[in-house]
Amino acid sequence: YSITLRTIDKKFSRSTIILGDSNTKTIKFGSGVGTMGQSFPGKRVKAAKIGSIDPCDCIGYSNAVIVCGTNDLRVDNLRGENAIYQLVDILRMKIEQIKKLCPRIKLFVTAVLPTRLPKMNNNIMMFNRLVDELLSANFNQTVWHIGVGHFLDSRGLLATNLTRSGDDIHLGIYGIAKFVRCVKHWVYVRARQEWTRRGKHNQSVGSNNPT
Repeated sequence: YSITLRTIDKKFSRSTIILGDSNTKTIKFGSGVGTMGQSFPGKRVKAAKIGSIDPCDCIGYSNAVIVCGTNDLRVDNLRGENAIYQLVDILRMKIEQIKKLCPRIKLFVTAVLPTRLPKMNNNIMMFNRLVDELLSANFNQTVWHIGVGHFLDSRGLLATNLTRSGDDIHLGIYGIAKFVRCVKHWVYVRARQEWTRRGKHNQSVGSNNPT
């Protein structure tokens, strides 16, 4: 007989893959300033558009964060009245594929960050609203939608202190740091909720057992 004993590091529950566009390019994993930190192991994978998300990249991670970017929602890239609805449908398909490949993964979708371009923001706001409706109606709270309202100024535009100098779309150093803190917060909150729920369940089961 051969017996192998294994233990899973507690940090595995916070292992995270970030699937996103150029706004996530500078996110680093590991230790040190400006990283996700040692307690959040993982990697960032480029997904410039929703259609380029590869569900197989999520295998082996406890958390997956889909960061839908602005590339699909640029005014020049949208074709036809139903273009945004089609994008949401592609996202739905990607989510379903990820959940099928990784049934236990905790999945997050961040709302698209509005830009400093009002015309593009109309598309972004519509997309965010439709995605929120999609997740509420089809995934029964198993996919969390992360809001980005705290990245905006009083006019509903991306705050200038969070952008790169002279850039109306991309996050700068402070913006990326804020975004990383946001992702870590929600991964932690969800893990804590599951630990609490699991503890209550175990207590309930234990109370039903005869002594």
